Parts: sequence; structure tokens; C-alpha cells
Amino acid sequence: MAEIQIWIITLYKAVTSYWREGTHNRLLGQLILHNIIYLTCGLIFSLSVILTTAFVKAYYGFMIVKFVRIWQVTVHASLVTRMCRGLWKADQRRTLLESLPPHLEC
Repeated sequence: MAEIQIWIITLYKAVTSYWREGTHNRLLGQLILHNIIYLTCGLIFSLSVILTTAFVKAYYGFMIVKFVRIWQVTVHASLVTRMCRGLWKADQRRTLLESLPPHLEC
């Protein structure tokens, strides 16, 4: 239940930061985007573990839950790596734009 609340609060922050403030901060956009993706995947994996535990027989359910947990760790590690690369690229773009002379900026 707490994961759903965190997901809703993060989604609310994403909506308010984009439409209310009017300024588009690349770092904030990257953080919110990757945070929503990360939380959504975590929520899906948690629901799959709960449903598997509830509806599948004990022996098979244990095997499926173990498989889902291994995939959960793998997917989360991949998402964290993707987030770090996205933040690094956003920082590189900012650095590049700051190094341009004022008359060449977009």
C-alpha cells in the first residue's frame, strides 16, 4: 500500500513541477521521469509476488516468487544505471550550453 502512495505522490510532483512552474529544469525532469519508472516497476514486481503467493500452490509459487525477485533485482539495477547515464547526459548538455558564447545559445 505504501508503494502506491509513494507512486501517487511522485506522479503529483511530476505534474505540478511541469505545469505549475513553467520552467523546465532538465535535472528535475530526469529525476522525476526515472523515479516514476523505477517506482512503477517496483509496484508491478511487488504485485506479481503478492498475486503469485496468493493464487499459486506452495511449491510452484515459491519457485515463481524466487524467479520474480531475481528479475526484480536485475531490472532495478538496470534502471538505476539508466538513471545515472541520463543524469550524466543532462549534465553534459548543461555544461555544453554554458560553455557556448551568449550569441550562439538557443
